[in-house]
Amino acid sequence: MPEDLFVRIDSQRTLWLMEIARQTFEDQRLEDLESDGGLFLILEDSRENRFQVLAKAASHSAGRAMLELCSSSMVVA
Repeated sequence: MPEDLFVRIDSQRTLWLMEIARQTFEDQRLEDLESDGGLFLILEDSRENRFQVLAKAASHSAGRAMLELCSSSMVVA
């Protein structure tokens, strides 16, 4: 994937669709997702200086759909 996709939720939170490092996969204890390969939906909180892996995308198009769906439900009106 040539670039990471992201949606800014508010001034401190950003939703990312990106690949992750093996170390991140292990640190987050994501073994239930089977492998560290592929794209992951990640919620970054810059104020708290932390992030959370929310899901693993089955494909690039599925990842884009998850990003759009999650971002629309998280945006504060």
